[in-house]
Order: sequence, then structure tokens, then C-alpha cells
Amino acid sequence: TFRVEWPFWPSAVIGVVLAALVGAIIERGVYRPLAANAGSTALLAVFVAALGLGIAGDNMIRLFWGSETQAYYGPKKEAYHVWDTVFLNYDVWQALSGVVIVLALAAMLRFTALGRRIKATRINPDLARIIGIDAGKTYVICFFLGTICAGVSAVWYGLKFTVDPGMGNCGKNGQWVPVG
Repeated sequence: TFRVEWPFWPSAVIGVVLAALVGAIIERGVYRPLAANAGSTALLAVFVAALGLGIAGDNMIRLFWGSETQAYYGPKKEAYHVWDTVFLNYDVWQALSGVVIVLALAAMLRFTALGRRIKATRINPDLARIIGIDAGKTYVICFFLGTICAGVSAVWYGLKFTVDPGMGNCGKNGQWVPVG
């Protein structure tokens, strides 16, 4: 398996940014051309492509890093007891980072030119194009930002529990589990 022994925080930041870049590349290189050529079934085509990319990504991770569940280590895990509730410092940091991300995104949407472009594209992409907004670029930026949000959450999840190739799938240990 391929391993790089770097300090935790730089590795976490690099991992989240690289994941965000991959998300933006997938939107630009796979989803957008597929949706443009699929016509009225664009949503279904993108869904099927996302499913296929998820399976392919899962298997690539298994190929390079193995299938076993792995722990990774960062800040020391500490438990806090408040009345009858026990929670970890990771829970606190995850909640705080979630609040910071939501506030930062809300401020960006409200007070920046990028936020105005995103809102205009969301409301009416055709009109946004007419007034000079590059809707395609805006979609890529939104995928980038959305992947950062998911990546930050995944870092905290991986610290609290463990990581495995299928941790983003609906199921146990990456295996699809029937509901019911």
C-alpha cells in the first residue's frame, strides 16, 4: 500500500483540497458533458454516473490502500462528561467547524460578488449567462465548495471512528445493505 508519513493537519488540509479539486474536475469533465448530451434524462444520467464514479473511487482506494478499516491519528481524543452525556472533543470541533463553515458560506453568499453570481445562477442560469455570468464556472466553484464541506466532515468522522474505502456509501463496511 502507498503511504506518506506527514503531520496530521497539513495532511488533512491537503486531502480536503485535493478532494475538492477532484469534485470540481468531475463536475466539469463528467457531469456537465453528460447532462448536456442526455437531454430530458440529464438528472438520471448524472445520477448513474455518480453511482459509477462512487463505485470506481471505492475500488481505486481499495487497490492503493487496501480494503481493511484503518484508524488515523491526529489531535488527542478526549471525552467530556456533562451530566449524563458523554461526548468527545472531536464532536465539539466538528460542530464548531460546521458552524464556521455555514457562517462563512452565508457571509460569502450575502456580501461578495461570487455570492451574487452563485445566487443569480441558481435562480435563473440562462439570464445569468445573458448578463455575463459564466454559469459553468459558477457550477464548478459550487462543487468545489460543497466537496470542501463534505471533506471537513469526513476528517472529523475519520478521527472519531475509523476510515474504510466505502465509508461514504449507504451500508456497512462499504457494502450495500437492503433496508427493511
